[in-house]
Amino acid sequence: MIGVMPAKFDPIQNGEELWVPIAFTPERKAQHDEHSFLVVGRLKPGVSVAQAQSEMDAVAHQEALKYPQEDGDRGADVSRLDNVLLSSYRPGLYMLLGAVGFVLLIACANIGNLQLVRSRVRSKETAIRSALGASPRRLLQQLTVESMVLASVGGCVGLATAYCGLRWLVRVAPGIPRLDEARVDGWAVAFTFAATLLSVILFGSWAALRAAFSDAGRALTERGSGVASRDRVRNALVVSEVGLALMLLAGAGLLIRSAWFVSKVNVGFDRSHLLIARVSLPRDRYGSAEDSKNAFRRILEETEGLPGVGTAALVSNVPLKGASTNGLVPEGRPLGESSAINSRFNLVSPNYFHALRVPLKRGRTFVEGDRAGAPKVMLISETLARAAFAGQDPIGKRIACCEAGPDGKPDWKEVIGVVGDVHAWRLDQDVQPEFYLPMAQAPPASWDWIQRSMDIVVRSTVEPGALTNSIRQAVLKVDATVPGYDIETMDQLIAGSLEQSRFNMFLMSVFAGVALLLAAVGIYGVLSYLVAQRTHEIGIRMALGAQRGDVLRLVIEQGMRLTLLGISLGLAGALSTFRMLTSLLFGIKATDFTTMTAVSCLLIAVAFWASYIPARRAAKLDPMVALRYE
Repeated sequence: MIGVMPAKFDPIQNGEELWVPIAFTPERKAQHDEHSFLVVGRLKPGVSVAQAQSEMDAVAHQEALKYPQEDGDRGADVSRLDNVLLSSYRPGLYMLLGAVGFVLLIACANIGNLQLVRSRVRSKETAIRSALGASPRRLLQQLTVESMVLASVGGCVGLATAYCGLRWLVRVAPGIPRLDEARVDGWAVAFTFAATLLSVILFGSWAALRAAFSDAGRALTERGSGVASRDRVRNALVVSEVGLALMLLAGAGLLIRSAWFVSKVNVGFDRSHLLIARVSLPRDRYGSAEDSKNAFRRILEETEGLPGVGTAALVSNVPLKGASTNGLVPEGRPLGESSAINSRFNLVSPNYFHALRVPLKRGRTFVEGDRAGAPKVMLISETLARAAFAGQDPIGKRIACCEAGPDGKPDWKEVIGVVGDVHAWRLDQDVQPEFYLPMAQAPPASWDWIQRSMDIVVRSTVEPGALTNSIRQAVLKVDATVPGYDIETMDQLIAGSLEQSRFNMFLMSVFAGVALLLAAVGIYGVLSYLVAQRTHEIGIRMALGAQRGDVLRLVIEQGMRLTLLGISLGLAGALSTFRMLTSLLFGIKATDFTTMTAVSCLLIAVAFWASYIPARRAAKLDPMVALRYE
C-alpha cells in the first residue's frame, strides 16, 4: 500500500475502496478485442469537449483501419463525466424537478386566490384607511409586509420539512450519485427565501395592488353581490391549479401503471428459493484458463455438498446483473460486422438451466460430455433463434463466435438447444439475444472477458438466506484468500432492480396527492367565498321560488365548469409534454388513454365534493336571513 485516499473519494460512483495499477501482459497488449474499460481524463485548459471528440474520432479511425475485425465498427465517445454518471438518472431527476415546480405553482396560485379573497373581505377596512389619509403606497407596503411575514413563516416550515425529508431521501433513494452529499446549507436557505420572496412578488402583489388602488367610495357602499362571480383572475387561478394538478396526477398514474407492468414481467425462470454469490479469482494465481476452470469446478463441488442445497450451478452473470456481449455470425451469412448479431454472452455449468428452471424450448441442454476436445456446442435464447434463423429449425445449425480456429478461420459452434428468454439487465428493458457456452469449452480469452468472476446459483431446500455463511465457507475451503461476496437471494436482486421505478412512482404520487389536495382547497375556497358574496342574491332567488336543489346545482355547476376547463387545459399540456417521460415508462405509452381518463375522473370526483360542501351550505340558507345579509 502506498497511500490512503479521502473517505468520500469515489470519482465514478462505483463504490471502489481499493485501487491498483493496470499492468497489461504482452499478450493483452496485443489483444484488441477488449472494450470494457472506461477511460477518464482531464482536458487541457482551453480545450473543449468537441475538440477532444474530433481528436478521438481520428484515433478511432486509425484503429479501425489497423484492426478492422476487432475495431471496425468501434468509435470513441467523449462526454463530460457528470453526463456519464447521471445519464440514467437525469430523466427521473428532471421529472421530479418539474413535479416540484408544478406543486409550487399550484401552491402559489392557491395563495394568490386566498390573497384576493382576503383583500375583498378587507376592502371596507382598506377603504376606511384610505379615507382617513393613508396613501396607496402606504397601503401597498402594509399588505406586502403582511404577505412577507406569512410567506417567511411558511418558508421556515418548509426548510424544517426539507431537513427531515432530505435525511429520509438519502436513506431510501436507490443509488443516485452523490445524493449523500446533499445538505440543507446556506445556499439552500438562500434559495428557499429567494423563491419565497419571488412567489410573494408574483402572486401576492396583484391582490395588494388591487386593494391599495381600489375605489374607496365604491368599497364603502358595496353590498355582497355577484361581483365575485365575475372575478376572472380568481377563476383563472383555479383553472390553472386544476390543470397543473391533472398533469401531476397523469404523470403519477403513468408511473404507477408502468411499475405495475414491470412487476408482472415474466423473468423467464423460477425465482423462488434461489441464492446467488459472486466469486472472483485473482489473475496472478489463476492466470491460465485451466487453473480458472479447475478452481470453479472445485467451488461448485463444495457447494453441491452443503446441507440444504438442492441444485447448484455456475454462471458468468446471473440474469439482471448484465453481461459482456459478443458478435455472432450464423452460418450462411457473410462473415463480417455487418452480419453479426450482438448477443449477451454467458459461461455456464451443465446444471445451470436446471437450477434456474429456465424452460428448454427445443433440443437439449449441456451435459458432462460437452467438455474440452468434444465438438463445440452452444445454447441460444428464443430471441436469438428468431434473429439468426427466422422460420428455420435452429437445432444443428452452426454459429461463428468468440474465437478463431487454429487455421485462422471462424470457429463454428453447433446449436444444440433453444432456451427461454431471460432479462439480462433490468426488468423494464426488453430482452436481448443471448447465448450460452459450457464452462468446460470456454475460449481461453473468455476468462479475461469475465475477469475470472462467476456467480454461484443455489436452489435451496431451506430458506435461501440461511445458506449464506455455508457458501462463504465452501469458497474458502477451495482458496482461503478468495471470498464469496454480493450474496443475496434472487428476490432481493429483483426487488433491487425495481427500486428506481418504485421510488420515482412514490415521489411522483406524493407530489400528485399534494397537488390534488391543493386544487380541492382552491375550488372549495373560491366557491365558499362565492356563496358568502352571493348570500343576498341567493336569498332573493329562493324568495322568488328557487328550490334548494336549484341553488345546489347553481353553485356546483360553477365549480364543475372551472374544473372541466382546467382538465381540458391539463390534458392538452400532458399530451404535448409527456413524451419526455417515455424513457421512464415500460409497457405503456406516455399518452395512455386509460390513465388520462382515470385521473380526469378522479379529479372530477374530488372537485365535485369540494364544490358540494359550499353548495350544500348555500342550499340551507334561510331566505329571510339571506335577504338581510349585507
